[in-house]
Amino acid sequence: MCPSVVLEKGAVFLADGHENDQRSYLKEFLSNVASGEIPLPTQLFLMGDMFDLLVGNISYTRQLHAQTLEALEALAQRIPVYYLEGNHDFNLSVLFLHVKVVPIEQQPLHVKTPQGTWLLLHGDKYGYWKHRFYTRFIRSSWVLWVLEKLDIGFSRSISKNLLAFLAQKHICRSIEGFEAKTRGRLELYPLNGVVGVMEGHFHQDAQFEVGSVRYINFSSFACDQSYFVVQCVNSIHCAKQYLRGNNV
Repeated sequence: MCPSVVLEKGAVFLADGHENDQRSYLKEFLSNVASGEIPLPTQLFLMGDMFDLLVGNISYTRQLHAQTLEALEALAQRIPVYYLEGNHDFNLSVLFLHVKVVPIEQQPLHVKTPQGTWLLLHGDKYGYWKHRFYTRFIRSSWVLWVLEKLDIGFSRSISKNLLAFLAQKHICRSIEGFEAKTRGRLELYPLNGVVGVMEGHFHQDAQFEVGSVRYINFSSFACDQSYFVVQCVNSIHCAKQYLRGNNV
């Protein structure tokens, strides 16, 4: 498990960018930070699914996002960058020297605040056994070795067809009964001694109390180009900001 992290004022949370050849918001965000147009965060937490498809073992996906990966690595030499792997982006440790990658096995990441410990995770770790089996299977080195060989042999058609399919998915939608479903799901989380949970994956931009635990689900950066800046670590007040203005 990754060691506990101390949350700092000015930290930025960014979730579910789903970067592809039609969306380059993450690349734009990193460019704006590099230029000073967006103030330099004290910490950057990437909450998973930042790309529609990025697998460390699949070379085509690495090549597709090479410039964005270079920008992330450059930023990680200036500030701590924590990348929590999602279900669209995983086996990423081989891609970075300075970005702190948190694979699903090491989630949730424990973050210390003056009010207590918060859990950070992408949001897809605790589910039905079929999903848990799939997450292990698709991350297996031998499965990905076979997929990489097939992808090369078929002129990258596997990666290209999968990317085309993912680009057509409707990811910006409300989940009916989300709060009730979340309350049930949180029973699987290790909440002993925890004051809050922050995660992405569901794209709902919602927060509520579950017993003594505060729950925050971030909106999708792909949907509204919003990210969250910690203005107060005592109360975990996150100001919602937008890539192109209209900040609140």
